[in-house]
This record gives sequence, structure tokens and C-alpha cells, in this order.
Amino acid sequence: MTASDRQVGARRRPARGSGPAVVDLTVPGGESTGPAGDSRRVVTPDGRTVVIRPLAADDVTGLRALYRRLPPAEWVSHLGVCDGHDRGYARRAATVGHRGGRGIVAQVSPEAEVVGEAHYELIRRAEDASGRVGEMFLILDPEWRDRLGRRLFDALCDDAAAHGVVDLEVTVMRSDTWLRTLLDRRAHVVLPTDDDWLSARVVVAADGGTPVWSAAPGRRVLVVSPDGRWHATAAARSAAMDVMICAGPSGSTSHCPMDEGLPCPLVAGADVVIVSYPPDRPAWDDWLALVRRLHPDMPVCVEGRAGRRVPEGIVVLDVHDPDLVIRRAAGLTPR
Repeated sequence: MTASDRQVGARRRPARGSGPAVVDLTVPGGESTGPAGDSRRVVTPDGRTVVIRPLAADDVTGLRALYRRLPPAEWVSHLGVCDGHDRGYARRAATVGHRGGRGIVAQVSPEAEVVGEAHYELIRRAEDASGRVGEMFLILDPEWRDRLGRRLFDALCDDAAAHGVVDLEVTVMRSDTWLRTLLDRRAHVVLPTDDDWLSARVVVAADGGTPVWSAAPGRRVLVVSPDGRWHATAAARSAAMDVMICAGPSGSTSHCPMDEGLPCPLVAGADVVIVSYPPDRPAWDDWLALVRRLHPDMPVCVEGRAGRRVPEGIVVLDVHDPDLVIRRAAGLTPR
């Protein structure tokens, strides 16, 4: 694969419209009263009016009240603080715009109670200081998650895309069923972490397409794993490999580009694809055949038992030792 092929593969997306879609913020079963400046008013089925508007510096008090209504276990997992009364986090969220990020809040009228907020901070890494990646935070009152979670999530993604942000990253606890359900509506990948049995670092494309590879040096390894984890992550890091994990046919309810007969940008941008212990099921057999047909020059290997039937050209890795897996996989790459 040439350098130009890798660059195209890393950035190409399925064909879409000319710009971010306008998000319908109407609560299911409710009625939208239309935008008011930069705000959107929605009416819930029980007659309550919710205003979704940009986050402002004077929202600190409302945000603190929202955070205090979270279950205590979520203070650490969602806010990174030990006390939901912590004023510092609310102040930092309310002033995210001062640092180049953006945010929105959902406020119930007439009591003006803040029931949800979503914002992103720009991430500037040494290998890519363009500010094209943001870290997303999505906080909702438990009583409003089903009604407003999707609306805030989609609205923030579209706003990020309109302002040049390519990908959004979010840390998700394995117990956060409501947030995982939101993320499953979009194509996404997982960045391996040291505590991936407790949480996952999930990446979604702001424009609803496929996430892109970072500009970090080193071999790019796309791991396709049914449970979103990989046993050889530490060994890959020691070998200076850049790893992304996709759930394959077990994952997102959003359509993968390959489902439409299109090459996958993540596969095209990788140096090697490792399918980690896929179930012996027809859906996975079909997926392996599809990736072979759409990406005939991509090195692909499957971790599993010796003798497993795979399409011609795919290598079976019948070893479990992480270092051996990495060495065997590295031997398949062109560099």
C-alpha cells in the first residue's frame, strides 16, 4: 500500500450531503415549536417545554444542580470528581468555549431547570495539533435520558462537524447502558485502554461517517473483536503500533460501508487487520469473505484454532501469546 493510498483510506467517508444534517430535536411524541435564535424549543407529550440552547458561562449554578442529581457512582465515571457538589467542574464545563470547545444545555421551562448538557473539549496531541479531535461529555438527569439523550448527542455531533471537528472521543463505563445504546446508533471504534474491563474509550465521527486514523507514526492495526477488547494491546503498544478496535458484524446498528459494497476507510488505512477469535457463525464467515473481496491487498489474519476455514489469502494465527501474535502480524505488513 502506498503512502497516498493510506492517506485516502484514513480520511475517505461514504458519500453524504454537502453539510451536517439539521437535527430534529423534537422529543418523541412531542411537538417542536421551532428554533429561537440559536435555541430550539420542544414540547414533551406531558406539556413541558424544553429549551436546547448553547452553553453559557453563567450556567454554573444550573450545571451544579444537574450534577448533584446524578447517582454518586457517576460523579467519578462521568465528571471525574469525588463530589457532585464540586464547583470547579461546572465552571470548566460552562467556560468550554473559552478554550475552543463548544457545548449545549437542555433547560425545562418555566422553572429553568437544567436537565442535560453536552460539550466537547478540543484534544491537541503531539502527532496532530490541528484540533480536529474533541473529547465529548454528555450528562443528563436520569429521568430525561430516554427523552433527550439522542437529541443532545446528535446536536453536539453536528455542531462539532460544522466547526471542523472530525472525530469525538468519549469514555464510557461498561455499566452505562444508555450511553452505549446512543453510541451503537453510529459507526464507532474503540481505543484500547489499561482498564478496558471497566470502561471503553469510544470514537465516533462527528459527521456520522467512519472515524479516521490518527497521524501517529507506527504500524496501524485494526482489530476486529466481538467484545471490543483485545488481549494483545499491551504488546502492540510496546511495538509502537497504533491500534483501533471495531466490533465487526457484532457491533453498531449503523450500516458499515462494506454493508453497502463500499471499501471501509478504517481497513483501507490500516497496515494489517487482525480478527480476534470471531464466532464460528455464518455472519462472520460472510464478513471475512467481504473484507477479502473489497480489500484484496490488505493483510488479514484471524486469531483462532488451527484448521478453521477462512477465505483464501487470510492467515490463521493459532497462537495466543501476545508477543507472538504481534510478531506474526508485523511480518505480514509491508513495513
